[in-house]
Amino acid sequence: MSDRFRPLVFGYICEGALDEGEPLTSAETRLEHFARSEGFTLGTIFIDRRHAVPSAFDALMQQFRRGDEAWGIVIPDIGHLSDANRRAMSASQEDYTSLTVLVANASLRSP
Repeated sequence: MSDRFRPLVFGYICEGALDEGEPLTSAETRLEHFARSEGFTLGTIFIDRRHAVPSAFDALMQQFRRGDEAWGIVIPDIGHLSDANRRAMSASQEDYTSLTVLVANASLRSP
């Protein structure tokens, strides 16, 4: 299937939520494989690095507010969305009515 016809998703990774010893590149690869296997085009992967300001999550939400035709977000696992992130999405629900969060199953990890 051509990428032209695949829905766009953005990636989001919280570096602090990675499994101990898991390299960031492994998480990025999981998102890429998941998106491709599920029929999506993966756009920018937003990465919240430890102690980084401004927040990559905030930048991701700004991207959605701009209306970039993205269908959703893919994350490595649910631990990458903090309670604060979920509250921010809920508080601004009118901005994100079409936002879907997909979780790349841990079973897709490479050995």
